[in-house]
Amino acid sequence: REIGETKFLNLLVYAMWGVGKTIFVGSGGPKTLIVRPPTDHTDSIIAYYPAGKRPKEWIVHDWDEMDAVYQYLCLHGQEWDWVWLDSLSLWQDVGLDDIWQATIERNPARNAKHAGLDKGEYGRNMDRISAWVRNVVGLDTFNFGITAFPTTRLDAPGSGDRKLMPWVQGSMMSEKI
Repeated sequence: REIGETKFLNLLVYAMWGVGKTIFVGSGGPKTLIVRPPTDHTDSIIAYYPAGKRPKEWIVHDWDEMDAVYQYLCLHGQEWDWVWLDSLSLWQDVGLDDIWQATIERNPARNAKHAGLDKGEYGRNMDRISAWVRNVVGLDTFNFGITAFPTTRLDAPGSGDRKLMPWVQGSMMSEKI
């Protein structure tokens, strides 16, 4: 194909909870796959779309399942019109919990009363999120979207101006995603 020729979109939608991000995601119908953590829900779709017109969902509990989603999309991505990660803001906590559990299994002393996550675990989680998003976007066989909650950041140090951005933990991760 010619350079720049693609019919697929990549979209990031971020807004406060309850404004209709998931309902919007569900508007893609039965050829839409929603990838979501168990801490999020898609109940709002049921009220808006009748059975048979609803998207499908894949609830992911850990990084092994996120890898399985990617492998599945490598083989079957062309079967979907849209694939959504709903929501990245909630998934990052689930992914971090998975990394922490593996850390404790390798080194039980890390689970002491005052021990906890360190920059290494947060960094590993952010690296995995970045790579997963890059890899899924790179498939270019379906439209891909991400939902997130918002946060505000100072636009420029000392300016006092604030910028609305998706809530993703980690230095420069909001901009990167």
